[in-house]
Amino acid sequence: MGVHREFRHIVDVDGMLIGVDPVIVTPASLLARAGVATDRAVMLVVDDVETTIAADVAMTLSETQVVFLRTRPPCAAIEFRRAA
Repeated sequence: MGVHREFRHIVDVDGMLIGVDPVIVTPASLLARAGVATDRAVMLVVDDVETTIAADVAMTLSETQVVFLRTRPPCAAIEFRRAA
């Protein structure tokens, strides 16, 4: 019989549910735990509204709510050229 483990917090990263115990985490640590590249842009989703957040900012997790994070590929540099 397998070992059963309960985690204090549930986080959804791009549709993958992960369990974590620490109350304070960074989005980068959650991405790494989910196996997602940590150089991606991170959005916190609340009520279907995406808000961009820094990957290194500390977040406090709630035991009663699931945190939803979505990622996007890093923004490519855009080169602006003056019309000749």
